[in-house]
Amino acid sequence: MLTKTQIANDALALLSATSISSIDDDSSVSGRVIKSVFDSVAQKVIRSHRWSCCIKRAALSRLDETPIQTNTFGYPNAFALPVDCLRFLDLNGEPYKDKTEFLDLNGRKLFTHEGTANIRYVAWVEDTNQWDVLLAEAVSIRLAQRSARRITKDGMSSADLNSLYLQALDEARRVDAVEVGSGENSPLDRMLERSPLVREGRRGGSLGQRLGLNINSEISR
Repeated sequence: MLTKTQIANDALALLSATSISSIDDDSSVSGRVIKSVFDSVAQKVIRSHRWSCCIKRAALSRLDETPIQTNTFGYPNAFALPVDCLRFLDLNGEPYKDKTEFLDLNGRKLFTHEGTANIRYVAWVEDTNQWDVLLAEAVSIRLAQRSARRITKDGMSSADLNSLYLQALDEARRVDAVEVGSGENSPLDRMLERSPLVREGRRGGSLGQRLGLNINSEISR
């Protein structure tokens, strides 16, 4: 089980600080510090990546809103995003980046030409028992970095903690790249990611994009 106390103690270990018996123990200075920033740090880490354990789907209800005009596009339909939405991913099965001309995010509302809105999004999952171990690791590192000055002068430096955090995110992306349905990369990218030869020879850019360019160049000959 991944408890807040366990994640907090992982953060304290990075700082060479004494562990706590409970994150809710107000008699512990370390516990109070970690608890005060836990949710905000966790939400930022969850928003930073498409953690599969935090992805949810929802069918949104249309709002009675006056259509808005953004640039040259008008959006006649408005939908309220779920209260636990930290990062919007796709609308009706199409990735957000590929449908920007068909929708606009304005605060906690989604404006679109679409008459229905079935979305996928990264949600704030407060129950740490539902977290992936890689997410818990990333949060503990970020907690250590955020709390270091208030707890101890010992332990890892802020720069070292930041480097460790980036490594944790890279590991999470690599895991997602080989998990079908992760959504982090296209299906073709995930397939190619499994090939050591292709991965070794990769030189910048999306593998799917580069392969697509090569295919197109051959077709055009």
